[in-house]
Amino acid sequence: MATKPAQPPRTPFLALTGYSLMLLGLSVIPPIGLVIRHARFLLKLHHIGAFALYVVLAWWFFGYTSVGRRPWRRLGAACVLTFLYGALIEMIQLLFSHRSGRAADVVQNGIGIAIGAAAVVLWLALTSRRAGARMRERRTA
Repeated sequence: MATKPAQPPRTPFLALTGYSLMLLGLSVIPPIGLVIRHARFLLKLHHIGAFALYVVLAWWFFGYTSVGRRPWRRLGAACVLTFLYGALIEMIQLLFSHRSGRAADVVQNGIGIAIGAAAVVLWLALTSRRAGARMRERRTA
C-alpha cells in the first residue's frame, strides 16, 4: 500500500498570503503612519516594520519549497520577493489620487528588508549554535 507524500503545512502560505493582502489593502486607503523627521531625512516606520516582517514571513514560506533547501538561497528569494512586492505596491498607488507611489518609499522598504534579513540571519546563528551545543552534549554523554 503506497502512502501519500507529506504535504507541507499551509500555515506559512496562509500567513504570507494574508499579510500580502493586508498590505495591499492598507496601501490604497488614505494614508496614515508614523513618521520620524531627522534633519532632511524622513523615516516611515510603518514601511520599515511592514517589510521587515514580510521578509521573515517569506523566508518561513520558502522553507517549504524547493528553494528552502539552501538557507542563503531561501533568504535571497525572500528578500527579492519582498522587494518586488513593495515595488508593485508603489506602482499600484500611482493609480489612486489620494496615494502616491514614491521611490523614497521603496528605499524605506529596502531598510525594512535589510532589518528583516538581519533578523533571519541572527535567528539562524542562534539556532545553529544551540543545535551545535546539543550535539556536543550528546557526544559527551
